[in-house]
Amino acid sequence: MAQRMDVLFLTATLFLLNLPVLNCEVFTAISHLKALVDVELKLTNYLSRYIADEEQRLNRIKSFYNPSQELPKMNFTNRNEVERYVGNPIYGYQMLRRLVQFSSVEKLIQIDFTRGLVQNLERYKTIFPNEADFKGAQAALMRLQQTYDLPPAVISDGIAPDGPSVAKMSADDTFALGKAAYGSQDYQESELWMKETLRLLDIGRVQDEGPSRFEVLDFLAYSEHVLGKQEAAINHTVEMLRIDPSVERIHSNLAIFRAMVKESKADRKLMERYSKKTATKKVKKERKFPKFYYTPEEDHYQRYLLEKTVAKRLCRGETKPIARELKRKLLCWYKRSHPLLVLKPARIEKVHINPDIFLFRHVLNEKEVQRIKELALPVLNRATVHNPSTGRIEYADYRISKSAWLDNGEDPLIQLIDERVGAMSGLNMKSAESLQIANYGIGGHYDTHFDFSRLTPIRPPPSRRKNGTLTYRYGSGTKTSTIIDKLGNRIATFLLYLSDVEMGGGTVFTNIHQQIRPSMGDAAFWYNLNTDGTGDYDTRHAACPVLLGEKWVANKWIHERGQEFIRPCPLRQYSN
Repeated sequence: MAQRMDVLFLTATLFLLNLPVLNCEVFTAISHLKALVDVELKLTNYLSRYIADEEQRLNRIKSFYNPSQELPKMNFTNRNEVERYVGNPIYGYQMLRRLVQFSSVEKLIQIDFTRGLVQNLERYKTIFPNEADFKGAQAALMRLQQTYDLPPAVISDGIAPDGPSVAKMSADDTFALGKAAYGSQDYQESELWMKETLRLLDIGRVQDEGPSRFEVLDFLAYSEHVLGKQEAAINHTVEMLRIDPSVERIHSNLAIFRAMVKESKADRKLMERYSKKTATKKVKKERKFPKFYYTPEEDHYQRYLLEKTVAKRLCRGETKPIARELKRKLLCWYKRSHPLLVLKPARIEKVHINPDIFLFRHVLNEKEVQRIKELALPVLNRATVHNPSTGRIEYADYRISKSAWLDNGEDPLIQLIDERVGAMSGLNMKSAESLQIANYGIGGHYDTHFDFSRLTPIRPPPSRRKNGTLTYRYGSGTKTSTIIDKLGNRIATFLLYLSDVEMGGGTVFTNIHQQIRPSMGDAAFWYNLNTDGTGDYDTRHAACPVLLGEKWVANKWIHERGQEFIRPCPLRQYSN
């Protein structure tokens, strides 16, 4: 077959050269032999290119094939092993990266000899991740790095190097992350990941050849230039010129960087003179943004950034200690005041006061948790949020998870959970929503939010109560306003944890600076509304991204209707 292909190739080449196919008699003429010398040279060049192209094609296939075999030594028939594998964000990122590349493998292979592989590619193409999925995984890894303040080396070395399964990143992986950060103009992250790529190149942790040092230095130098680190940019640009001095663009960059260093030195001298003259002037205090939420929202973006910073610190465990006088009121007890709780009383732990936050221990057992997951898995979809301005249900980057809704009639267990939540909380479940199951994967998170709808006002602080005004009254007519008119707002949240999370994944309350760690079978409970019906802004909370492992939760939101005699309104306005 190979000989037949070579003959066809030579014939086609002669045809392209517009030369006749010579017969044996012609070879005796010297003039014709001289002409054939040029033909042979051209054919040799064509064959050389063909062989080089084929070798390059095979090398590209090999470079893809080899890393795909470097899977961890795990028993993938064991469900726990699979969960541990997909719960590691680096394994997940690398798997997505490989599967995205599979879509380009089809172009590199010979269909005649690999028909079975092509058919399989076509068969599984519908479930392959696409480029958007891969970019989402990149964003998730960078979110984990920023939230938990991890150097790129910690992530590339496996996050938890002493754990049972360690996933290490190659220079190809980190280079892709650096390029993604560069493309989104996040030059600080790009600098960090490009430096890590250089480290991995130095120690030889690459797939096939990996990115070239010149490429990495190119991205790194420009990122440093944008960040104002001109000296470092110059050093790396000089190193690039040692590797390849023929690139004119790099010479131009070097001249620009050196000129900027001179300008910055001159500017520094002027600033030093100016600072001496103004040293005696009073320095304005840095403005702090309040935790209250007004309309119109002045400086709402700055407060959003501040809130994100606070949430990241809390996710890292930097919580504030609870005052000693309040600690005395944090008690644990058994609740037996309901027929369902006689044989198995509720174990309740009060973990915070104002707002009151409770932990219910061992609400679900392991079999019940697995059954809930089995029911939710077939109907999981990407989670949506309600836009209070438009009333529309839509996707949002600030909530990355998959969710499913399970009604009481779908399974006896869901009905039992509904009754169990009612018994433990003491609330009427007739106005409760269906059970929402949420699954957080690689870097899955939910930014700071309220569980109650903003159609309900938030109580203003004491200094703003003179005129009795309330805030956040959006127009009626939306789907959410219809639900609130019928059932009232979400008075309380019962948050069930369906998994332990190895690292990360906590629930943090940004205004009271506290965190609740997930524990399978336990549940957190709090009231979203004050007794006068206004929203309690201290219940603002966020779901931290999952660093290692997988996070499953189930939300049971209970509305106001039916609670009038269980939690009556106060006699005074603005009363807890």
